[in-house]
Amino acid sequence: LDPRNRTGTVDPRPNGVFFIIQPKNVPGGRSKEIKGFAVEVNRAHTRGFDPVTFPLINRNRKLKQMECFDGAQFLAHRDASPKRRISFFVANNLDYKTHAQRGIMRFRATVLENYSSFYSLEF
Repeated sequence: LDPRNRTGTVDPRPNGVFFIIQPKNVPGGRSKEIKGFAVEVNRAHTRGFDPVTFPLINRNRKLKQMECFDGAQFLAHRDASPKRRISFFVANNLDYKTHAQRGIMRFRATVLENYSSFYSLEF
């Protein structure tokens, strides 16, 4: 995988969206790490759009896809080791950014810094 096209060989016609989640660096502050992560596909905002699929998740060393009995789609961290960033690929959904700018958030996530500090976000 070459998400930032450092080799210059990536096809210019995208076939999905690559998400990168990482803590912001604060000048003078200690660098933060991700201890845990979970993301849910927000089913209320997926109707009428390309289905959300994670075709490369089996290659991801930090995340795994959870099997949910009610059809919910979740990704979660594989272990509690500290992580500088988390990334995942969603096939198709090339209109994601346009719809997100209009307030249609397809994902809900919880990012755990430690057992007493966590953050929730929608994107």
